[in-house]
Amino acid sequence: MADVSMNPLALILGLKILVTLGLTHLFLFAPQKRLNGLMAQYGDSPLTYRLYGLTLLVLIGMYMSGLVAALGGAVSHEVLALGILSNGGAAVLMQTWSGHPTLRRASWVFAAIALALLAALLFPNQALLPLLP
Repeated sequence: MADVSMNPLALILGLKILVTLGLTHLFLFAPQKRLNGLMAQYGDSPLTYRLYGLTLLVLIGMYMSGLVAALGGAVSHEVLALGILSNGGAAVLMQTWSGHPTLRRASWVFAAIALALLAALLFPNQALLPLLP
């Protein structure tokens, strides 16, 4: 049987999955007016928000595969690269183009996740150490 122990990488991916699930629900099902207010955007069609929600579902699938690998004692370099680009890119875009103070503050969370995933990529042995002996 594979080694199934909680490690820093599994914790990061697990938290990322939970946060992304919340965002996915929001972008797939929230009313257009609420999304416009949250995102400081204005438009008549919810299509862009719904498509974004769909892409978040794809990310969840990838993060789940990385979580399974991490719990089994392996590092999925592809999932880490995806997470670094996705979260790092979101942080840069939100800092660069968002005038909404809440979004700018939220960008630091995405930046922290990107840095944590980068650390896991650079130091995979430490990222897979069990959290509890």
